Amino acid sequence: MAANGSIIVSKTLTTISLDRLRGGDETESQKLLAACQGQGFFYLDLSSDPELCALWEGMLARMKTYFDQPLDVKMQDARNSDNYGYIPVGTEVGSKPETKDGYETLKFSRREYLKGSTDLTTSVRFQSDYFFSYTKQVHAITLLILERLSSELGLTGSLRFESDHEDSKPSLSTLVLLHYPKHDEATAPTNVGHLKHTDVSSLTMVLTQQWGLQIMSAETGRWEFLEPRPKHAIVNVGDFLITA
Repeated sequence: MAANGSIIVSKTLTTISLDRLRGGDETESQKLLAACQGQGFFYLDLSSDPELCALWEGMLARMKTYFDQPLDVKMQDARNSDNYGYIPVGTEVGSKPETKDGYETLKFSRREYLKGSTDLTTSVRFQSDYFFSYTKQVHAITLLILERLSSELGLTGSLRFESDHEDSKPSLSTLVLLHYPKHDEATAPTNVGHLKHTDVSSLTMVLTQQWGLQIMSAETGRWEFLEPRPKHAIVNVGDFLITA
Protein backbone atom coordinates (compact mmCIF):
# COMPACT_ATOMS: atom_id res chain seq x y z
CA MET A 1 0.00 0.00 0.00
CA ALA A 2 1.05 3.63 -0.37
CA ALA A 3 3.60 4.49 2.29
CA ASN A 4 4.80 7.67 3.98
CA GLY A 5 1.70 9.57 2.90
CA SER A 6 2.67 9.46 -0.78
CA ILE A 7 -0.27 9.50 -3.18
CA ILE A 8 0.40 8.30 -6.71
CA VAL A 9 -2.47 8.11 -9.20
CA SER A 10 -2.16 5.59 -12.02
CA LYS A 11 -2.07 7.13 -15.49
CA THR A 12 -1.37 3.98 -17.47
CA LEU A 13 -4.53 1.85 -17.40
CA THR A 14 -6.12 1.07 -20.75
CA THR A 15 -9.80 1.87 -21.29
CA ILE A 16 -11.80 -0.82 -23.10
CA SER A 17 -15.14 -0.03 -24.73
CA LEU A 18 -17.93 -2.46 -23.86
CA ASP A 19 -19.84 -1.25 -26.90
CA ARG A 20 -16.96 -2.13 -29.23
CA LEU A 21 -16.45 -5.53 -27.61
CA ARG A 22 -20.12 -6.29 -28.11
CA GLY A 23 -19.80 -5.20 -31.72
CA GLY A 24 -16.95 -7.64 -32.34
CA ASP A 25 -14.33 -4.95 -32.94
CA GLU A 26 -11.05 -6.80 -33.55
CA THR A 27 -8.84 -3.87 -32.55
CA GLU A 28 -10.67 -3.57 -29.23
CA SER A 29 -10.22 -7.30 -28.59
CA GLN A 30 -6.50 -6.95 -29.22
CA LYS A 31 -6.37 -4.01 -26.77
CA LEU A 32 -8.20 -6.17 -24.24
CA LEU A 33 -5.68 -8.99 -24.49
CA ALA A 34 -2.76 -6.58 -24.21
CA ALA A 35 -4.27 -4.99 -21.09
CA CYS A 36 -4.81 -8.37 -19.45
CA GLN A 37 -1.30 -9.57 -20.26
CA GLY A 38 0.27 -6.26 -19.19
CA GLN A 39 -1.14 -4.53 -16.12
CA GLY A 40 -3.79 -7.15 -15.42
CA PHE A 41 -6.26 -4.30 -14.84
CA PHE A 42 -8.27 -2.11 -17.19
CA TYR A 43 -11.15 0.36 -17.23
CA LEU A 44 -14.32 -0.90 -18.90
CA ASP A 45 -16.46 1.89 -20.36
CA LEU A 46 -20.10 1.02 -19.57
CA SER A 47 -21.62 4.26 -20.86
CA SER A 48 -23.21 2.48 -23.83
CA ASP A 49 -25.36 0.42 -21.42
CA PRO A 50 -27.73 2.81 -19.59
CA GLU A 51 -29.69 -0.10 -18.09
CA LEU A 52 -26.63 -1.48 -16.31
CA CYS A 53 -25.58 2.00 -15.15
CA ALA A 54 -29.07 2.54 -13.72
CA LEU A 55 -28.89 -0.81 -11.91
CA TRP A 56 -25.55 0.27 -10.47
CA GLU A 57 -27.06 3.48 -9.08
CA GLY A 58 -29.96 1.53 -7.64
CA MET A 59 -27.56 -0.92 -6.03
CA LEU A 60 -25.76 1.93 -4.27
CA ALA A 61 -29.05 3.18 -2.83
CA ARG A 62 -29.92 -0.30 -1.59
CA MET A 63 -26.44 -0.65 -0.06
CA LYS A 64 -26.85 2.56 1.93
CA THR A 65 -30.22 1.47 3.29
CA TYR A 66 -28.85 -1.92 4.26
CA PHE A 67 -25.61 -0.84 5.91
CA ASP A 68 -27.35 1.96 7.87
CA GLN A 69 -29.16 -0.72 9.89
CA PRO A 70 -28.07 -1.58 13.46
CA LEU A 71 -25.37 -4.24 13.70
CA ASP A 72 -27.65 -6.73 15.49
CA VAL A 73 -30.08 -6.56 12.57
CA LYS A 74 -27.34 -7.14 9.99
CA MET A 75 -25.88 -10.01 12.04
CA GLN A 76 -29.12 -11.91 11.45
CA ASP A 77 -27.84 -12.24 7.88
CA ALA A 78 -24.49 -13.80 8.90
CA ARG A 79 -24.05 -17.19 7.22
CA ASN A 80 -20.39 -18.08 7.92
CA SER A 81 -19.87 -18.34 4.16
CA ASP A 82 -17.38 -16.80 1.76
CA ASN A 83 -20.06 -16.51 -0.92
CA TYR A 84 -23.25 -15.22 0.69
CA GLY A 85 -24.42 -13.43 3.78
CA TYR A 86 -23.27 -10.57 5.98
CA ILE A 87 -19.73 -10.21 7.37
CA PRO A 88 -19.05 -7.48 9.97
CA VAL A 89 -16.11 -5.09 10.24
CA GLY A 90 -12.96 -6.55 11.78
CA THR A 91 -13.31 -10.15 10.59
CA GLU A 92 -10.08 -10.23 8.58
CA VAL A 93 -6.54 -8.85 9.02
CA GLY A 94 -6.20 -5.12 8.33
CA SER A 95 -3.83 -3.28 6.02
CA LYS A 96 -1.56 -2.12 8.87
CA PRO A 97 0.21 -4.15 11.60
CA GLU A 98 -1.94 -5.09 14.59
CA THR A 99 -5.17 -3.94 12.95
CA LYS A 100 -8.28 -5.63 11.58
CA ASP A 101 -10.03 -4.81 8.32
CA GLY A 102 -12.14 -1.68 8.07
CA TYR A 103 -15.08 -2.87 5.98
CA GLU A 104 -18.33 -4.80 6.23
CA THR A 105 -19.83 -6.82 3.39
CA LEU A 106 -23.06 -8.29 2.12
CA LYS A 107 -22.58 -11.09 -0.39
CA PHE A 108 -24.99 -12.51 -2.95
CA SER A 109 -24.21 -15.93 -4.44
CA ARG A 110 -25.32 -16.46 -8.01
CA ARG A 111 -25.20 -20.23 -7.47
CA GLU A 112 -27.39 -20.10 -4.36
CA TYR A 113 -29.91 -17.93 -6.18
CA LEU A 114 -30.13 -20.27 -9.18
CA LYS A 115 -30.77 -23.29 -6.99
CA GLY A 116 -33.37 -21.44 -4.90
CA SER A 117 -31.44 -21.67 -1.64
CA THR A 118 -33.24 -20.60 1.53
CA ASP A 119 -29.86 -19.61 3.00
CA LEU A 120 -29.90 -16.34 1.10
CA THR A 121 -30.25 -13.41 3.48
CA THR A 122 -33.68 -11.93 4.11
CA SER A 123 -32.71 -8.58 2.58
CA VAL A 124 -31.57 -10.33 -0.61
CA ARG A 125 -34.62 -12.60 -0.86
CA PHE A 126 -36.97 -9.61 -0.70
CA GLN A 127 -35.14 -7.96 -3.61
CA SER A 128 -33.74 -11.03 -5.32
CA ASP A 129 -35.01 -10.09 -8.78
CA TYR A 130 -33.15 -6.78 -8.61
CA PHE A 131 -29.93 -8.35 -7.36
CA PHE A 132 -30.13 -11.09 -9.96
CA SER A 133 -30.85 -8.64 -12.80
CA TYR A 134 -27.62 -6.89 -11.88
CA THR A 135 -25.54 -10.06 -11.57
CA LYS A 136 -27.06 -11.46 -14.78
CA GLN A 137 -25.84 -8.46 -16.75
CA VAL A 138 -22.38 -8.50 -15.16
CA HIS A 139 -22.12 -12.26 -15.74
CA ALA A 140 -22.92 -11.75 -19.43
CA ILE A 141 -20.18 -9.11 -19.69
CA THR A 142 -17.73 -11.46 -17.97
CA LEU A 143 -18.52 -14.19 -20.48
CA LEU A 144 -18.09 -11.73 -23.35
CA ILE A 145 -14.63 -10.73 -22.12
CA LEU A 146 -13.63 -14.38 -21.70
CA GLU A 147 -14.89 -15.17 -25.20
CA ARG A 148 -12.88 -12.32 -26.74
CA LEU A 149 -9.73 -13.38 -24.85
CA SER A 150 -10.18 -17.02 -25.90
CA SER A 151 -10.54 -16.04 -29.54
CA GLU A 152 -7.49 -13.76 -29.46
CA LEU A 153 -5.45 -16.61 -27.97
CA GLY A 154 -6.76 -19.11 -30.52
CA LEU A 155 -8.32 -21.36 -27.87
CA THR A 156 -10.91 -23.92 -28.97
CA GLY A 157 -13.39 -26.32 -27.38
CA SER A 158 -13.00 -27.04 -23.69
CA LEU A 159 -9.83 -24.92 -23.56
CA ARG A 160 -11.82 -21.73 -24.08
CA PHE A 161 -12.12 -19.73 -20.86
CA GLU A 162 -15.89 -19.33 -21.05
CA SER A 163 -16.38 -23.11 -21.10
CA ASP A 164 -15.56 -23.18 -17.39
CA HIS A 165 -18.37 -20.73 -16.63
CA GLU A 166 -21.42 -22.58 -17.92
CA ASP A 167 -24.41 -22.68 -15.55
CA SER A 168 -24.25 -26.48 -15.53
CA LYS A 169 -20.88 -26.32 -13.73
CA PRO A 170 -20.15 -25.38 -10.10
CA SER A 171 -19.59 -21.65 -9.69
CA LEU A 172 -18.45 -19.31 -6.94
CA SER A 173 -19.51 -16.16 -8.79
CA THR A 174 -20.42 -13.66 -6.09
CA LEU A 175 -21.73 -10.11 -5.87
CA VAL A 176 -19.92 -8.44 -2.97
CA LEU A 177 -21.20 -5.15 -1.55
CA LEU A 178 -18.53 -3.43 0.57
CA HIS A 179 -18.97 -0.58 3.03
CA TYR A 180 -16.13 1.20 4.82
CA PRO A 181 -17.63 3.00 7.87
CA LYS A 182 -16.07 6.28 8.95
CA HIS A 183 -13.88 6.17 12.05
CA ASP A 184 -13.15 8.73 14.75
CA GLU A 185 -10.28 10.82 13.39
CA ALA A 186 -9.32 11.87 16.94
CA THR A 187 -8.11 8.36 17.80
CA ALA A 188 -5.84 5.86 16.09
CA PRO A 189 -8.06 3.43 14.14
CA THR A 190 -7.98 -0.26 14.97
CA ASN A 191 -9.86 -1.20 11.80
CA VAL A 192 -8.00 -0.13 8.67
CA GLY A 193 -8.70 -0.72 4.99
CA HIS A 194 -8.32 -3.97 3.13
CA LEU A 195 -5.31 -6.31 3.23
CA LYS A 196 -3.33 -6.35 -0.03
CA HIS A 197 -4.28 -9.42 -2.05
CA THR A 198 -4.88 -10.98 -5.44
CA ASP A 199 -8.35 -12.13 -6.48
CA VAL A 200 -9.02 -15.87 -6.64
CA SER A 201 -11.29 -15.65 -9.66
CA SER A 202 -11.39 -15.34 -13.42
CA LEU A 203 -12.34 -11.67 -13.52
CA THR A 204 -13.40 -9.15 -10.90
CA MET A 205 -15.50 -6.15 -11.92
CA VAL A 206 -15.16 -3.33 -9.41
CA LEU A 207 -17.80 -0.61 -9.60
CA THR A 208 -17.03 2.29 -7.28
CA GLN A 209 -17.63 6.01 -7.13
CA GLN A 210 -15.11 6.65 -4.36
CA TRP A 211 -11.33 6.74 -4.15
CA GLY A 212 -9.46 4.02 -2.29
CA LEU A 213 -8.56 1.19 -4.67
CA GLN A 214 -4.84 0.74 -5.29
CA ILE A 215 -2.88 -1.58 -7.58
CA MET A 216 0.74 -2.61 -7.71
CA SER A 217 1.75 -1.22 -11.10
CA ALA A 218 3.43 -3.77 -13.34
CA GLU A 219 5.27 -0.91 -15.05
CA THR A 220 6.52 1.15 -12.10
CA GLY A 221 6.52 -1.38 -9.26
CA ARG A 222 4.70 1.19 -7.09
CA TRP A 223 1.33 1.19 -5.34
CA GLU A 224 -0.90 3.50 -7.36
CA PHE A 225 -4.45 4.72 -6.78
CA LEU A 226 -7.05 4.16 -9.47
CA GLU A 227 -9.34 7.05 -10.29
CA PRO A 228 -13.05 6.15 -9.95
CA ARG A 229 -14.68 7.16 -13.23
CA PRO A 230 -18.41 7.67 -13.85
CA LYS A 231 -19.99 4.79 -15.81
CA HIS A 232 -16.72 2.82 -15.80
CA ALA A 233 -15.87 -0.45 -14.10
CA ILE A 234 -12.36 -1.43 -13.08
CA VAL A 235 -11.67 -5.01 -14.18
CA ASN A 236 -9.02 -7.18 -12.52
CA VAL A 237 -7.63 -10.37 -14.05
CA GLY A 238 -7.83 -13.00 -11.32
CA ASP A 239 -5.58 -15.88 -10.36
CA PHE A 240 -7.60 -18.40 -12.39
CA LEU A 241 -6.83 -16.72 -15.70
CA ILE A 242 -3.24 -15.97 -14.76
CA THR A 243 -2.55 -19.67 -14.16
CA ALA A 244 -4.76 -20.97 -16.98
